[in-house]
Order: sequence, then structure tokens, then C-alpha cells
Amino acid sequence: MENPSSEMLTFYLSQEELFTSLAYLRLPGILGLDGSVFDQLTPEQTRLSIGIAERALIARCFLTVQPNEQQLQPAPILLAALLTCARPQHTLIVTRHRPDQTFNYFFHTVNENTIFHTQNFPGVHQFIRLTPQQIAANL
Repeated sequence: MENPSSEMLTFYLSQEELFTSLAYLRLPGILGLDGSVFDQLTPEQTRLSIGIAERALIARCFLTVQPNEQQLQPAPILLAALLTCARPQHTLIVTRHRPDQTFNYFFHTVNENTIFHTQNFPGVHQFIRLTPQQIAANL
């Protein structure tokens, strides 16, 4: 059986889920994250938005309650991906221009862990863990 850590993994987070995840991990923002999304909300709307995002993360097992603990803990894959994006050793940014739209693609690397991050739909972030073999095969 192949080592699961060597497999490609893809997951999506809403803008609100991403902000909530970063707050749980006590990480700064990441490239490609627009912090102005909450600027137009009242404090009550912000709390509601974060509460909804938190429940969505729990429902999707990105946040879990550990036995004998009262605090929510991030899933290991969420922790690894967002740590790589927030504190990379290296980052490659590729910008693709179309007549009607511009896309930014972020490749963040820490050791042999590479995370591809993009936002192909407004407010939805895609994260893909790439293996060294996948990167080498596409060079």
C-alpha cells in the first residue's frame, strides 16, 4: 500500500472557513487571501459568519474535538497545508491573464511539502498537495 502522505490531496475552503482556520492556527494571512471581506460586515455579522464557518469545518472534519479536551483541534492535513502557505521556505507565483479575468496560482514549499493554492471561484480557495514526483513529472 502506498504511503498516504505521498498521495495528492485536494480540498476547498470558503473565504470564511480559511479565515477561521488561520485564526485557530494563530497564523497570519496567506498570499491570495483578501482580508477586506469582513470590512463591510458589522461585528455581529462577522461573529455569525465565523460561527457558520466553524461549524462547516467541524462537519467536514477539518476541526475536531479531542477526547478529554474542550478545544477544537485542526486536522493534520489542514495544519500542514496552511502552515506551508503561511510560512513557506519558497513561493512561486504564476499569474495567468485572460481578456476577462486574471488568475493567480501560488506554489508554496517547505522541505518536500508543496501546496498549490488558487481561487478559481470568488470566495472559494483550492489547495492541492503535490508530491515531488508529480512536480518532476510536469517539468
